[in-house]
Amino acid sequence: MILLAGGVGLAPCLAMLREAAAEGDPRPHHLIFGNRTEGQIVLRDEIAALSPRLDLRTDFVLSEPPPGWGGTTGQMDAETLTPLLAGGGNASGAVYFVCGPPPMVRASLHALSALGVPADGVVTERFDYD
Repeated sequence: MILLAGGVGLAPCLAMLREAAAEGDPRPHHLIFGNRTEGQIVLRDEIAALSPRLDLRTDFVLSEPPPGWGGTTGQMDAETLTPLLAGGGNASGAVYFVCGPPPMVRASLHALSALGVPADGVVTERFDYD
């Protein structure tokens, strides 16, 4: 399962990861969590605590990284996501879950499509602050 979260879109993704850990799910999981700044990365300790209980890879993406940031920088778009999803596409039959604000969801869906992920392999949840 590959989870792409933007901001508070982490909430449903984290719920799925918690459930997977509780059930001892052996499948690989990949969380790509995008935020503007490092200070906006919520529940970082809890995400780290799930790693020993799951086959979990986590990538944090910042659009406004601080000096010295060693993680990924950019938007949740094809340019940023393509290297994170190396081997991409849907060869493994992975399910993709995308949750975040509408611009992030649109950019992520475009990237997944460009990687050859079929639309029926993607579940989305969008939210707006208006």
